Amino acid sequence: MNIEALPQLRLEIEHLKYTILAQLGLRGSELGECLSKEVDKAINSYPWERKVQEVTHAAITSHIEHYFKYGNGSRAIKSAVEEGFRNVTKIVSDDLSTEKEGDGE
Repeated sequence: MNIEALPQLRLEIEHLKYTILAQLGLRGSELGECLSKEVDKAINSYPWERKVQEVTHAAITSHIEHYFKYGNGSRAIKSAVEEGFRNVTKIVSDDLSTEKEGDGE
C-alpha cells in the first residue's frame, strides 16, 4: 500500500468530518464531540488496505477484460483463431487431396 497517499486521504476525511459537524452546528457541543469520536473510530478501524486491494483488483480486471474484448488483445485472439482455422482447413484440404490421389490409382 502506498503510504504516501494516506496523509492526503486522512486530510480529506478530516475535512469531511468537520464539514458534517459544521452543517449540524455541533462544534464544541457534547454531541459534536461524540460524533467526532465515532467518526475517528470508524476511520481508524476501516480496513483501508483490504479495500484498496479490492478496488485495485477490480480496476485491473476491468482493464484486462476490456483489452481482450475490444483492444489489441482482441485482435491477437482473432488472429490466432484465424491462423488455427487456416491450419485446420489446410490439413483437411491436404487429406482430401491425398484421398483423391489414392482413388485415381
